[in-house]
Amino acid sequence: MWGLAGGFVVEALNLVASIRQQRTWPWQVPGEIGATLYLICSLLRLAVSTIVAGALGADDQVSGAAGAFLIGVGAPLIIRATLAQIGAVSTTSLEPTADSITTMDAPAPAALPPPSGTAGPSIDDGTDAVVPDRDDPLRIGSADV
Repeated sequence: MWGLAGGFVVEALNLVASIRQQRTWPWQVPGEIGATLYLICSLLRLAVSTIVAGALGADDQVSGAAGAFLIGVGAPLIIRATLAQIGAVSTTSLEPTADSITTMDAPAPAALPPPSGTAGPSIDDGTDAVVPDRDDPLRIGSADV
């Protein structure tokens, strides 16, 4: 039941976003699917959410209403990720998933300040090795820490 509710929330939010963007019902936008197909797609989404949450719940993989609700919300991504793992679907045809979001190009990290210590002897690549200061509490092997 909670899986169905999760699917319903996703469908409702998609409908609201579409109405706000298009300023009319989504099926009235030229080039979009009609109301009947829109309804069928929504009902299929609700069925997928219910089935996935029910299957995971029956297998004791979901603990509680919140877990079942979230499974219902993410059911299509769970199915797509599972199919991609077994090679049944090309990952290039999928919408963004959690994995693809975390591997997206992130901004370059800010330059770090140089480590404390003094420059020591050169190492093989021509850079100076850093020798920790005596007062550095994070110095490895420090007897006074």
